[in-house]
Amino acid sequence: MNTSFGALVRHRRRTLGLTQDQLARRAAAQGTTIDVPTMEMGQTSMHERSTLEALATALEWNVGILVVVSGLSSTSPSDPLTPFRHDAKVTYLRAVDQIEMVREEVAGLRDLHKVLQLWRSELAQRVQSLSSTTNRQQDTDA
Repeated sequence: MNTSFGALVRHRRRTLGLTQDQLARRAAAQGTTIDVPTMEMGQTSMHERSTLEALATALEWNVGILVVVSGLSSTSPSDPLTPFRHDAKVTYLRAVDQIEMVREEVAGLRDLHKVLQLWRSELAQRVQSLSSTTNRQQDTDA
């Protein structure tokens, strides 16, 4: 297994807000024992489809994604499609990273929107307060 697979698993786990232990327990519920820290460091191999299926279920993901990214779908190193599979993996991982960046930007924009709403509310209260003060001064002056 390569580190890109481990990085993909780690990214998905974090996106779901799971700890390594929680992911391991989810996989265990599917009847598979997975050493999540070792897997995320790219230091273990996934040779069985059943393990990938359990991991996909634990990650709430399509097993096809993990099969392709893990390299299990490649029949041999001399497979003429291997370079295309590699390119697809790289493209996919870049897309995942870009999607996560967009999600973070959207979250930041939502936070900014909330701040702007608070400022707008405070400004409206200040304008109302100044208007009331001005009206009272005009009433006392008259």
